[in-house]
Amino acid sequence: MADDGIQRIRFDGKFAADLAADSEFMVAASFQENDFTSLDLEMFWQGNRDERRHSLHVLESNQMDCIWIYNCNPSSGHLEILGIRGHSTNFSETRLISTQIHFSALQRGIHRDIEAEDRPVHLNIVFVPSGLFFGGIKGLHYTGEIKVNPLDAPPILLKSKFGELLFSQTYGYETVTEHGNEVTKQIPRSTISGNIVIPKGASLYDVHETIRAEIELIRIALSFCFRQSIGCVNIVYSEVKNGQSRIAYYRRKLSETKLKLQGEPLFSSRNMGDGRLQKLVENIQNFSDSEDLRRAIDFLATSYESPLETAFFMTFSAMETIVNLSIGSASAAAYNTTEWSKIRTALKEAIDRISVELSIEGANLLEKLPEMERPSFKKRVTLACSTLSPKTSDIWPDGDFIKGMQGAARLRNGLFHAAKYSDHNAIADSLIRIRTFTERLLTKLLKVADEDLWPHRDNELRRLNSSRLSM
Repeated sequence: MADDGIQRIRFDGKFAADLAADSEFMVAASFQENDFTSLDLEMFWQGNRDERRHSLHVLESNQMDCIWIYNCNPSSGHLEILGIRGHSTNFSETRLISTQIHFSALQRGIHRDIEAEDRPVHLNIVFVPSGLFFGGIKGLHYTGEIKVNPLDAPPILLKSKFGELLFSQTYGYETVTEHGNEVTKQIPRSTISGNIVIPKGASLYDVHETIRAEIELIRIALSFCFRQSIGCVNIVYSEVKNGQSRIAYYRRKLSETKLKLQGEPLFSSRNMGDGRLQKLVENIQNFSDSEDLRRAIDFLATSYESPLETAFFMTFSAMETIVNLSIGSASAAAYNTTEWSKIRTALKEAIDRISVELSIEGANLLEKLPEMERPSFKKRVTLACSTLSPKTSDIWPDGDFIKGMQGAARLRNGLFHAAKYSDHNAIADSLIRIRTFTERLLTKLLKVADEDLWPHRDNELRRLNSSRLSM
């Protein structure tokens, strides 16, 4: 790591694992350690004109969105480029000079080599945004000392297949010059870390893929807790052996710096210890329709970061998914087989008769019949409430809850099907209420106790209700 906080990658590389093959070039990549929008890579072609053209052809003929770049000095770590979106090449009058690859992430040193013995390493994972933790009250002193009076909260421990991990706030440091003064910046990071073991007979690559799947579950749970999309941006495996440090890492590039949203969380970091976060992760993983559940949580979390109409659509979609998951098989049909058979027959006969009388095409009406078998929106919401018993009395406090939900559904249908631009205030009002209902259903579905939730989580709904009463 350079003093300026920039990590530089420089090595002679080739596309083939057989380093005796052709296609040789020099790799130059860099990123600012604390800036996750910073990640660039350029390949400087070597050899004569034909060799350079061949190298570029190998890159261009790659049909995958990833590619391995093998280091001519394997001990320094091969490179895998992920999420390739394209490239741009620099030419001179007579030859190719270099090519910049546009990509989303890279991995260095995460190899498929099988371990002959158990290999202990230290794992460090960074999530964005930072600032998820309220670590305590800071006291700043003229001597330069910073004292933090920590809050009493249990550690947040998580289980991995390869070892126990700790979710906490850690810090990085950066020295810069500002207004002629040398300044040391303290940079908070939302981090999961711990010692793990790569088992004998496995590779770091295998372990890394498993850990990424585990991280994805944790990411979903944290997004739900903090009411915004949480992202994993850096994974580092480090060890010290025979006095030498070995590091392998995954690094992701963001299109823009991700900031922590203002507002109250659903869970606070102070409420996640004593196994609560671990239990939430396990309940998400073990849910019968886990993929649908995760997608709904992602939609709900992302809605907090989105423009109004988009947020409304995403929240409504998440709500309908959670309602359907809440009632399970009861959502499959509104009627039993015998009832629906009689209803369908009677409706078909009526449609056939009216079509003849009015000389209209009845096929289009008949195609709509299967939609009538599904339970109505009102029935599904009512059934979800009777199944899980979420609190609803304060969601539309000056009216009937079901009628309020039906009004929100009309707003959604008008926007989605007819692009009707309704009153901003009505959309914003319904958005807060639907989000609240969806989160309450989710906490019931995931067996989260009310006392584990942040006490101020409903402040936005309370302010909304107060403003309506004062009108």
